Amino acid sequence: MVGSPETGEHRVLRWSQRLCLLIPFIGWGLTLGWIHWVHGETRSYAERVEDFSFIWSTSGWIYMRELLHVVLHLGLVLWPLTWGITRALSLRALAWATGIMAVLCTLCLWHWGELPPPLGPILTCNEIGMGRRLIAGSIPDRPWLVWCHGFALAISLSGAVVLVAAVVDGLVDWKHWIRRPGAVLVLNGLGQLLLLEALWLFYDRYYLPLLPGGTSLLVRYLKPTKSMSALILAGGLLWEAVAVTGTIDMFRFNVAVLEARTWLVRQGVDPGHIDAGYALNGWWLYAPHLPSGLGPEPDVPFVTTMTSLPYKIANALEPGYTVVRRMTWPAFWAASDTLYILEHTALIEQLGLPHLLPDKER
Repeated sequence: MVGSPETGEHRVLRWSQRLCLLIPFIGWGLTLGWIHWVHGETRSYAERVEDFSFIWSTSGWIYMRELLHVVLHLGLVLWPLTWGITRALSLRALAWATGIMAVLCTLCLWHWGELPPPLGPILTCNEIGMGRRLIAGSIPDRPWLVWCHGFALAISLSGAVVLVAAVVDGLVDWKHWIRRPGAVLVLNGLGQLLLLEALWLFYDRYYLPLLPGGTSLLVRYLKPTKSMSALILAGGLLWEAVAVTGTIDMFRFNVAVLEARTWLVRQGVDPGHIDAGYALNGWWLYAPHLPSGLGPEPDVPFVTTMTSLPYKIANALEPGYTVVRRMTWPAFWAASDTLYILEHTALIEQLGLPHLLPDKER
C-alpha cells in the first residue's frame, strides 16, 4: 500500500506493479544460480562469498573512511554543479555540512593518519582508466603527484561540503522535496550507496550509479544565469576532454599490448607461454577453458594465479627477466609510454625453448 504525498490517500499496488518491484531481485537470484550450477564457483565468486563474513566482522572505521572517500570523489566529479549553487543553499545547511565533513575528516585523520584520496584507481594522475595496472610491472609516479593530490583534495572538500549541504537542505524540507520527480533518482542513489557499503564495492567506477542522484540533488538549486551556465559548461567540457582522451589512451594501450603479443606469436612463441596481462590472458587463456559445474579453474597468470610464464608484457623491467623488445605508444595521460617484452631466462632454459634475440642484437 502506498500513499500520495499531495492528497494523503492510500491505494493498493496492482499485482503487475508488485511484480516490477520484484524483477530485479528475481534477476539477481537467477544470475547467482546460473553462476553456481552452469559455470561453477570461480575464484572471484568464492572470494565475494568470503567477503560477506569479513564485512560483518570488520571495523566500522573502514566503513567511515570509505564513506568519506565516496563523498570526496563525488565532490570532485560534481564540482561544476556544486560551485554554481553555493549561494542558493541556506547558511544553516552549509554550516551543518561543514560540521559533518569536519567531524568525518577529523575522525579519519585521528584513526588513519590521513584522508582518503579523492582520486581512485580509474581516475588518477598517472593514467586514466587503470589499463597500465592490468599488466605486470609498476607504473612510475609523476614528480608533481603530491601537488596534484593536494589540489584535487581541495576541490573535493569544497564540492563535498556543498553536496552534503544539499542533502541537509532536502531533509529539512522533506515533505516538499519528496514530491519532486528527482526524488526518485536521489533515493535510488542512496540505495546504491547502501549496496556499495554492503557488498564492499569501494571502487571509483562503481560510484557511477551515484551520479544521477547527486546531479538531481544539485540541479534543483540551479539558476539560469550566464556566470553559472559558463561555469557548468566549462566543467562539463573539462570532464568530457578527460573522458575522451582517457578512452583514447585505453584503446591505444590495449592495441600496443595486443601488438606485442602478436609479435611474440609470430616469433614462434606458444600463446600459452605469454603473460599479456589481465584482459588478454582472460580472453586467450582463461575464456576458452571456462570451468563447467564445480570443477577447478584453469591456471591462468594474472587472472587466477600469479604463476610466471616464459614471456611477459610489462610496464617495467622485472627480476629474472631480460628485455627482448621495447615498444612505445602515443599517450595523453600515461606517465610512461613504453612497454617491455620480457623473457624469463631460467624458465626458457628449463623448458628447452630457444632464446629470442634482445633489441640490441637485432
